[in-house]
Amino acid sequence: MKRKSYLILIFFSILLIVMTSCSTIKNEKIIPKDLKVGDYIQFGKYNEVPILWRIIHIDKSGNPLLFCDLIISLKAFDSGGNYHSDKNRIKTGSNYWKDSNIRQWLNSDEEAGTIKWLQNIPSEENMFEGYGPYEEEKGFLADGNFSKAERDAINPITHKSILHRLDISKKDGGLENFQLNSRIEEIVENYDNANYENVEDKVFFLSVKELYEYVWTNRNTLGEKYYIGKVSKEVSIGDEYSNYDGNWFYWLRTPVISSEPDIIDSSFVRNVGKDGTVFSQIASFGGYGGVRPALELKKSSLNIKSGLGIESDPYILK
Repeated sequence: MKRKSYLILIFFSILLIVMTSCSTIKNEKIIPKDLKVGDYIQFGKYNEVPILWRIIHIDKSGNPLLFCDLIISLKAFDSGGNYHSDKNRIKTGSNYWKDSNIRQWLNSDEEAGTIKWLQNIPSEENMFEGYGPYEEEKGFLADGNFSKAERDAINPITHKSILHRLDISKKDGGLENFQLNSRIEEIVENYDNANYENVEDKVFFLSVKELYEYVWTNRNTLGEKYYIGKVSKEVSIGDEYSNYDGNWFYWLRTPVISSEPDIIDSSFVRNVGKDGTVFSQIASFGGYGGVRPALELKKSSLNIKSGLGIESDPYILK
């Protein structure tokens, strides 16, 4: 009888150990020790299609900065309208990042038709030639695109945003206007001395400095032309662009500031052209400007469920 009780005790002890081990394995956070620039991560969706991102920088705390691998949508940077006081911005939108429609949309988790636009709404009448309104679209971070857990995994970061001369009263620092250069090798010429304000974002467009330091400088890892945008297969460019070759331009968050004060530039925003030139376009150029966002993940959220971190088998978070 004692032997039978002893065997039963051993059996349940082994069962308890196995169950505990399985539970530990199930809940263990598997964080790749070699997480590095160039790795691919699948995170969130847009229009029901999983979004593929690439790590372009890892900060001192181990938080990876993700850059969308493809252009996932075409939208105006900002809309025209009477919210603006400058006559050019009234007509063709503003290049001021903090108040832009696209910044609000990227950081919104509100449902379709419920976004409380802070200024002119991105409606058909406020778009250049009426193209590409998105006033009725749900926010980029809304349910269906990102879960609450995924939203919580995004690290809000405060970063530098260059200011146009019309917005200089809002500056947190800087001594001069930012110089206009179109060659990527020269786009940060006086960036460190330029007028700027600090802005906190969860999702954002790259600045020219981030483009240069994290994408262009890492071209040996990311690819020589990785900084040039390619559109996802779900994006329709339009039949009028018969010479479309797979590359397309996408917005940065840096404004154009010309060296001549009388030049009309308050609506112009920097972007990366399909040929790699860092040129500019009016903010309300709706339906044509590429959306290629960036975001930073919290290191603590890097609970990897599967994947090898390569394009064909990206890391997938739990």
